[in-house]
Amino acid sequence: FAGDTQPVTYKRILGTGQIDTGFLPRMVPFFYYGKRSYHNKDSVNHKVPPPGMLAKLSDIVQYCRMSDAVVNVKLSPEAQQLFDDLDREYTDRINEASHGAELLNRAHMNVVKVAALVAVGVNHISPEVSADMFRWAKATVDQGLKESMRIMDEGEAGEGETEAFSSDDLDAPIVESEGEGVGDEII
Repeated sequence: FAGDTQPVTYKRILGTGQIDTGFLPRMVPFFYYGKRSYHNKDSVNHKVPPPGMLAKLSDIVQYCRMSDAVVNVKLSPEAQQLFDDLDREYTDRINEASHGAELLNRAHMNVVKVAALVAVGVNHISPEVSADMFRWAKATVDQGLKESMRIMDEGEAGEGETEAFSSDDLDAPIVESEGEGVGDEII
């Protein structure tokens, strides 16, 4: 599932109703607050894909069309350790919270899903999540959680159909992600 929406719509649904149902904890939001650029009609004529990119994309599409097999994404030993540590960290924080933990409930799985998507893009035949991919995915998920928390803290969440909610209602605050930042090159 992928989609996009206007910030005002996201803010309206960012309330306890959508958190408690498990809808929002399963999402990985990406935020962009910069100015919109004008469309460059000549951009297609001047950009050349990196060597091999089209061939690799073609290989992935062809592989998917010809195979019904499930490809398991592996975690490198270091990535597995990072996942185990993250799972324990979030489990402890969730278990210590008296309410609001639902927002964090699936964060560790979202990290794995984002990292797995990157690993498949790197090697669709035998994907493996590296520690760098895992750290990047964690930073990406944490950025979405952190921005969602900021929206709640500033009272912008839950307008309209859902109950207003603040991250102060969470007993398990989001912590800063260590490692590479969102947008840093990982490959």
